[in-house]
Amino acid sequence: MIGLALSSANPVYEKFYRQVDTTNAGRVLASDAAVFLKKSGLTDLVLGKIWDLADTDGKGILNKQEFFVALRLVACAQNGLDVSLSSLNLPVPPPRFTDTSSPLLLSGTASSDVPWAVKLEDKAKYDAIFDSLNPVNGLLSGDKVKPVLLNSKLPVDILGRVWELSDIDRDGMLDRDEFAVAMFLVYCALEKEPVPMSLPAALVPPSKRKPRSVPGAVPLIPSAATTKESHQSLPPVGILAAKTPLTQWVVLPADKVKYDEIFVKTDKDMDGFVSGVEARDLFLKTGLPSALLAHIWALCDTKDCGKLSKEQFALAFYLINQKLTKGIDPPQALTPEMIPPSERGVGLQKIV
Repeated sequence: MIGLALSSANPVYEKFYRQVDTTNAGRVLASDAAVFLKKSGLTDLVLGKIWDLADTDGKGILNKQEFFVALRLVACAQNGLDVSLSSLNLPVPPPRFTDTSSPLLLSGTASSDVPWAVKLEDKAKYDAIFDSLNPVNGLLSGDKVKPVLLNSKLPVDILGRVWELSDIDRDGMLDRDEFAVAMFLVYCALEKEPVPMSLPAALVPPSKRKPRSVPGAVPLIPSAATTKESHQSLPPVGILAAKTPLTQWVVLPADKVKYDEIFVKTDKDMDGFVSGVEARDLFLKTGLPSALLAHIWALCDTKDCGKLSKEQFALAFYLINQKLTKGIDPPQALTPEMIPPSERGVGLQKIV
């Protein structure tokens, strides 16, 4: 393949390979590769798909060429391209990795000397639109931003990703700089440029490049203890969903009991959540395409934290069973009756 030949001569790929194969053994173990590839900021489900494509004979070890395939697929995913072997020959910049545990690739990639991608003259235009939407305390709710995004006529899943990337502090609101990022991404998408899977360093606003120590500021990554209380709301649940009345949940009580039993068996570390790694084999055993499973995971991982609670897990299995037994595809965004009951209160008040 052309793409692989190019990669093998690429010094960046060689450098990444040497970081993982430190003993020059000519092979990379799954555990070592997983630790390194997680620094890409991609979700566990996407990384699982990348591993499956790279580890062609399923032996749990990658040789140098196969590791290059994994690196190139990471680059494809980070640039909004399909994670598939057909993407390997497409021109993409090298993948980006960071030592930070932040899924947003904030500290570690966005150093203060990287110029912001949003030009001054464009920022002035975006600021004018921002002010015209009547922000409260310098913030716009999802409800106010939604019409602007929908006005672009871009697909809902693209707009969902735009919102995810621009709501950098995950508070369900956009400040002036975050709104500029959203507008920048919308205009890029209208120019047929792919919306990236993770926010490039150059797009992180200067104001967001150092974690703030302002008292009461929303933490960039909420701890498990504060997650339930925080006002997080991603597009499938918030900005692109209808108002949420107290409707009955789609997961029937009898089914919930069954799904809870599967949850307990799958939650190997017993932390009350199922991670992408823990769920991967179980999901793949359903026989559904990886891309569809990734979409179901993204819908149910409403807090975008890479793991599912008991309710979110039950919803994922409901959507999987709808497809398996009735052929019903999951929606682009959660409908009100799909939103887990525990997420219908605090988490939605900011945008309903």
